[in-house]
Amino acid sequence: MDEWIIEYLKLYYSGHYFEAETIKNAHIPKKLYKFEPFEKSRLMTLENNQIYLSHSTMFDDPYDTKGYFIQKDKIIETYNKFNKKGEYSLSAELYYKEIVDRSKFWFENCWISCFTEDLHNFPMWFYYADKYNGYCIEYDFSVLENTEGFKQAIKPVIYLSRKYDMTNIIQSVFDPEKILKDESDTYYLLHVLGNTLKHESWKFEKEWRYVSFDDDYKMQGKVVDNPVVPTSIICGKDMNEENYSQMERIAVQYCCPIRRVEIYEESEKNFII
Repeated sequence: MDEWIIEYLKLYYSGHYFEAETIKNAHIPKKLYKFEPFEKSRLMTLENNQIYLSHSTMFDDPYDTKGYFIQKDKIIETYNKFNKKGEYSLSAELYYKEIVDRSKFWFENCWISCFTEDLHNFPMWFYYADKYNGYCIEYDFSVLENTEGFKQAIKPVIYLSRKYDMTNIIQSVFDPEKILKDESDTYYLLHVLGNTLKHESWKFEKEWRYVSFDDDYKMQGKVVDNPVVPTSIICGKDMNEENYSQMERIAVQYCCPIRRVEIYEESEKNFII
């Protein structure tokens, strides 16, 4: 794991959000790429300069958004110390259950759009761009002001060998007194960082995510307005001519270059898109 990621994670989970965001903003890549299949809904989103968001339950990884754990014994011990005089009738077990239920609500009602640092990620071209029949859009989010909400919602995916211990941050968010009075504040970091923890086997994706909260359970996907326009369009090598012509019209709309993936000749030394 990169040193800046370690420092970013440490700062964010200790409540130093401004310092963590400063580090993150300094490391947002100049170019981030979004792979898409050639589908009507995705094209409409692109033409309207929007970003398509999916729910985590639609992702390939069954552990997506589940890369954390909570130490139940520690939570109960803290509550019992808080309620040592027995002033509150709520049991420690019910208090813990309330924390778990509220945490799940925030973690599970998130909508995510995925980007990668790596245009030359051949597995992603195969799986996410429909076996080279789809396309890839290049964006530069680094041009946004650090205070811009969209940029603040873009986070690096953190790849771990084991789940992250969320106990301390859960305790700071769900203060016992506020929980008992139904006044708990659920911080933004719960549904952002909790949705950017993944197993290290996925680190080849070099992923960044835009994370948004919405508790509409009926939605299959949603879109948000994009504050930047595409800086380039790259089409898969197997995209047919009719679809490529449509992509060319979109490129004209945004005054951005367009090209197609090519497989180079035998004399080429490197794997290049």
